[in-house]
Amino acid sequence: MNENTYPLAAIGAGQIATSYPYGIETRPYPTQRIEHVTDLASIALATAVPLRALWILPGDPIAQRAKDPAFWAPRERWDIFATGSQGGSRSTARVSYINEHSKKSRSIQIFSEVDSTNRWGLQPNDVRHLAFLVATYERLMGVEVLFSPAQTALAALKNTCDVSTRRSWIFPLAKATITDLPTAPEVAPQHVNPLPISGKFVHVFDGNAAYMRAAKHGFGTGEPVWLASKEEITTRLAVKGIDGLTRVCQGKEYGLWCVTAFKRDADLYDHLPSPWGNRGGNPDQEWFTTPQVTLAYQQGWYIMFHQGYHWPARQQLMMNWVDQMWEARQRVKGSQSEALIKRSFNRAVGMMAHPLHDEQKTVPWYCRRDWAGTIWAQNYLLQCIKIATIEKQHPGYLCVDTDQIAWISDEVDVRNALPGILDRSDQLGGYKHVVTLAGRDAQQVIDMAQAGTSLTPLLTAFLAARRNLSLVEVVD
Repeated sequence: MNENTYPLAAIGAGQIATSYPYGIETRPYPTQRIEHVTDLASIALATAVPLRALWILPGDPIAQRAKDPAFWAPRERWDIFATGSQGGSRSTARVSYINEHSKKSRSIQIFSEVDSTNRWGLQPNDVRHLAFLVATYERLMGVEVLFSPAQTALAALKNTCDVSTRRSWIFPLAKATITDLPTAPEVAPQHVNPLPISGKFVHVFDGNAAYMRAAKHGFGTGEPVWLASKEEITTRLAVKGIDGLTRVCQGKEYGLWCVTAFKRDADLYDHLPSPWGNRGGNPDQEWFTTPQVTLAYQQGWYIMFHQGYHWPARQQLMMNWVDQMWEARQRVKGSQSEALIKRSFNRAVGMMAHPLHDEQKTVPWYCRRDWAGTIWAQNYLLQCIKIATIEKQHPGYLCVDTDQIAWISDEVDVRNALPGILDRSDQLGGYKHVVTLAGRDAQQVIDMAQAGTSLTPLLTAFLAARRNLSLVEVVD
């Protein structure tokens, strides 16, 4: 990001805190009542060095007034473009003052955390802290903040690709392609072993940035090719004597595939997550991404292909992006800035999956349901492979919930229970130990997991009350 760009600031409690490369300066702002977004813009644009962005302190009276749609209403000689959640309050605006003589304009972006979705998730102590958080976020992301965390992260994705790589995918898919392209299901690792073994302890582990790790996978670029039959997939994707169906099952071809599948052995892998997610049953002419087909192949499913969309060109488009965001998270580990970077990545992937609206005349480059589906499915594949690999040597798998896995064991020390699981605990995709539960607390986790209760809120409650638990502390 260019250090010579105009600064950003935060306003609230009678003060404006402006972030400069050398630090944050605070000063009082004019005491006139702020009734409209243009009142804020006037203050920001009248400073000696015009501001490019102004953030309203959450909970401040200005933020309360910003909940009123009239705060963002049109006004003469001003151009106001305000956005927010669908059906919710406006929370961000680009406001431009238009000089009626020269017709030139000066713009500023206004941010107010009034949206019910809490899109930024910041909880600053005061205006200086808010300015610091936003400035830190921009520095780590390498781009200026845009209208949302998702758009900011997508701008960073473009920024981390060199020109030759960017040229191959910056042009969006054709609108007809996006309309016709099937939607693969969103799969999140959520599964409970129906017949877990008994044991004295439950060890819980959390994966580091699992979806980020999955995004280092190769993605299709350019327009896909429709393969209308099993025969076309077999012949057109064949390479060096290996038929196309096998190459897809081995994960060597990127695409979306319409398949019917059933297990060769009804009891095989029954206690492990299904390759098809939580849908249950056997797929019958349903669409899936390559990673799900690969997982099914590894678990011994019989797979019948009907048709598919295949991308001949494939690149690791997000490698540098993921590395940058992971490194940034490590620099501010445990802080609000790390949480915002994580939120930005997840919402960027979610934005890729958004459907194209009929009224949209242009197709955004990031409108790629296949990319989002592949990230979700690749994470699912990696989690399932990890679980199956550990289970072969150390039976005790209890459940998986998104990034977290729980294991039953008679060993109190996690290193003895699951040797090697902490070897990459500080790396992308590695696992760190969260907690070990014993006695009635361990049994409660087992019972609630089998009842379908998510691990995340359960463990949050456990950790918040750990003094009252029969916990076994393990030094990591």
